[in-house]
Amino acid sequence: MSVKMLRSHYDPDLFLHEHISQVINAMEGIWKWHSVKLISPEIRDYCYKIARFHDTGKGSEAFQLYISNPEQYLGKKIEKSHSPLSLLLTLSTAEKEGWEPLDTLLVAASVYGHHGGFPILINNDVNSKVHQSLDRFSSAEMFKIIKRQLSTIEYSKLEKECGVTITAPSKNSPIAEKRYLTQNIIPVLQALSIDDAIGIRLKGQLVFSFLLEADKAFLAVRDSQCYLKREHKIWETDWIEKLIGNPPGTKVNRLRQKIRKSVKEQTVKNIDIPLQSLTAPTGLGKTLLAAEWALKLREMTTSEDNPPSKVIVVLPYLSIIEQTAQNYRKLLEFGPESTDGSWFLTSHSLSDRQYDPELEEKISSFFIDTWRTELIITTYDQFLMSLMEPKTKYQMRFHNLCDSLIIMDEVQTIPCAMWQLLNGVFKGLASVCNTRILLMSATLPSFVPDAVPLIKNYQELFNFRRYKFKFNIFELISLDLFCQNLQDRLPKWMDSEERVLITLNTRKSARKVLDTLKKCRPQNYQDIPIFFIS
Repeated sequence: MSVKMLRSHYDPDLFLHEHISQVINAMEGIWKWHSVKLISPEIRDYCYKIARFHDTGKGSEAFQLYISNPEQYLGKKIEKSHSPLSLLLTLSTAEKEGWEPLDTLLVAASVYGHHGGFPILINNDVNSKVHQSLDRFSSAEMFKIIKRQLSTIEYSKLEKECGVTITAPSKNSPIAEKRYLTQNIIPVLQALSIDDAIGIRLKGQLVFSFLLEADKAFLAVRDSQCYLKREHKIWETDWIEKLIGNPPGTKVNRLRQKIRKSVKEQTVKNIDIPLQSLTAPTGLGKTLLAAEWALKLREMTTSEDNPPSKVIVVLPYLSIIEQTAQNYRKLLEFGPESTDGSWFLTSHSLSDRQYDPELEEKISSFFIDTWRTELIITTYDQFLMSLMEPKTKYQMRFHNLCDSLIIMDEVQTIPCAMWQLLNGVFKGLASVCNTRILLMSATLPSFVPDAVPLIKNYQELFNFRRYKFKFNIFELISLDLFCQNLQDRLPKWMDSEERVLITLNTRKSARKVLDTLKKCRPQNYQDIPIFFIS
């Protein structure tokens, strides 16, 4: 080959051994933000292997020709592919060294998928557009390309760059390794129970997530200290007391205080229970109750071996995210420091992508996309994609779901078709990923039967009568008649200073009612506002 040392990147210009060293350094930095329980010797071993094998395919002559000057490269794009070759070299080494089947599978999945997404095992649909399946890594045109790539590798040079022993495939052919994968490794996973298989899947996503962030870390953040140096933020539970203050002693406020006391007691009592639930009527302050649960648990579980847990609040609608975010902003006002993205972020399609005005935009974007903060407020779609979507942009965040305190509000909005799946995944997160989850709703579905209630006898709360409903469902009236009735009732409402909400099912009918109210409003009540919410 025409180069003395193998190159990994063009901009910045990096040799392969430099990039691998950076990946390992970044991984070890990420681990400092996780518990000793999560970052076990087994997980470390997986990660070191993945770091050293994930770019072994860059040892081919075609890739080295490409990376020397990407803009001038005239070969086919597929010729310089390195992930399939990296997978092949991983499998041949694993077979030669006698790695355990599931260990091999976890490493192989990360090595193969770190550019295309977390791979599926087998794709039996020949017409499927899904190409990122392990069993097809050497199919069709790729088979011939891998054979050509193998014939150009200088193994001694590649081993020196990667810092690992690499076994060349027999006869420079991927056939044997593909058979080893499909006949000796994948069947071991398929023979597991559902719970054990979910556990392996989550473990695989964990190490995959570490690789994805570490692989990009020092490319996005050139200053290593800017990336590696992080300080834990201390959220104090007494900030909630200060925020609540001394509210009037109404019946509702007394009930809120009673519920808060129960939540505090059960949080301490159930410190070792990872799945909990909070069921209470709307209006009793579930947002602050959940914050109290999270901050109290964070405080009790933090130790030398357990850094403060990240808090992730999951909500179904964009319309209520800002309200929840505002509550947490008010909490932070009681803290001693000014707040930025390192304290908390909102993550959804319309969120303001602001992290720290003193950082470069590229660095801020990387920190936002990797959820580098103490508190995340996000939507169900972002959470579920980070949990299960194979794309790398979402899986890069997965490790942040581990060792975390996850608050899932309005869980009744989750489609019932997902309940059985999520029950298994939530139990897996608790057992494999050291995650604690709080499920909240006024109408909590029972799809996670192991969840322990924070409020005992919560059914009694729903006997508290704040409103009286009168239904007239037997008489059908026109919209015109409805508007006429409003004209008769409006003066009474205004004289008694009542607050009224009128809900209609079309924009046209809502506009007609609004125009009616504005037209017939008494002159002496013109200063009372009427709001139109769509």
